[in-house]
Amino acid sequence: MAPAEDLTGALRAVATQVARHLDTHRLDIEQTPPDLRDAMWAYLQRGGKCLRAAMLLWSYGAAGGRGRAPIGAAAAVEVYHTWTLVHDDVIDRDAQRRGGPTVHEAARQRAQRELGLDAADARHYGLSTAILAGDLQHAWAIALLRDVAKRQGAPADLVLDLIADLEGTVLARLAEGELLDVRYSRMPLDAVSENAIIDVLVRKTAYLYAFAARAGARLAGAPRAVVERLSQFSMHAGTAFQLHDDVLGLLGSEEELGKPVFADLREGKRTTILHHAWRRATPVEQRVLGKVIGNRRASTGELHQAVELLVRLGAVEHTRRLAQRWLRRAQAALETVPPSPHRDRLAALAQTMVSRSH
Repeated sequence: MAPAEDLTGALRAVATQVARHLDTHRLDIEQTPPDLRDAMWAYLQRGGKCLRAAMLLWSYGAAGGRGRAPIGAAAAVEVYHTWTLVHDDVIDRDAQRRGGPTVHEAARQRAQRELGLDAADARHYGLSTAILAGDLQHAWAIALLRDVAKRQGAPADLVLDLIADLEGTVLARLAEGELLDVRYSRMPLDAVSENAIIDVLVRKTAYLYAFAARAGARLAGAPRAVVERLSQFSMHAGTAFQLHDDVLGLLGSEEELGKPVFADLREGKRTTILHHAWRRATPVEQRVLGKVIGNRRASTGELHQAVELLVRLGAVEHTRRLAQRWLRRAQAALETVPPSPHRDRLAALAQTMVSRSH
């Protein structure tokens, strides 16, 4: 397994390559209002982890890919992920992402400042801007993926298959997961099973990770068995990533995360942490939790009290163990892929996905 500093450097190199590619392969749009253009670039310019892009490029290498790495496909996955964040922030009504205002919040503020809109109209303008920015990013991602055939010589029928996979299976699962997430947060706490909660994580997060690995392996011309094993590895690693993310959402540093902690509690999201704790809580403890779950006006003191209770009931440790279980599944799938430096990087990437602090 690669040392942590080597992995960090490798991820930075991927992020640099993606940024350069995006800067030189911009979406062909004309007369775009400045606030919409800024909205399209906001999260990309703040910088992300580029984990999905790395997953694609390193899967390409692990699957035996030769020649120029498909950076266009990696950039496409990064932009695709970004539009899902923009729309997810609208759905979750979040105000902060990557250390700055969310796209819809920034556009709301701009509408009040530059257009003089009242609060309701500015809010609507912000939401509209975010929806349109996400739509344009979605189109941009597909254009970038298409260009892998045009600019990098990948077989056109393979690229069409990848687009169909992304726009069919992956997008369908993602949309299902988003709405299930909202529906479950409106249902009684004891009405949603842990398996159902994990299924949402798989749909919302892991399917795109799996696509990234699958795309990289297919572009490398790998045998179907290798494609499937890398896809399974990434699916399991992506699930572990999201389980760990739920822990960070309670115990992480807001400064490091770049977004508010306790957001899942305020929104009433059904996490494995909350599910485990609720089943073990006494009626008195359930009342403590009930004061903050789905309550956007809960005080900081009430939230800290709830988090302390979640820890005391063993719910946080339970989710950490779940993340490790999914990590082991990922590692088992990866072991069947032929050894290589790229496979080592994938193994290190999976490990850091459940040990990161942000």
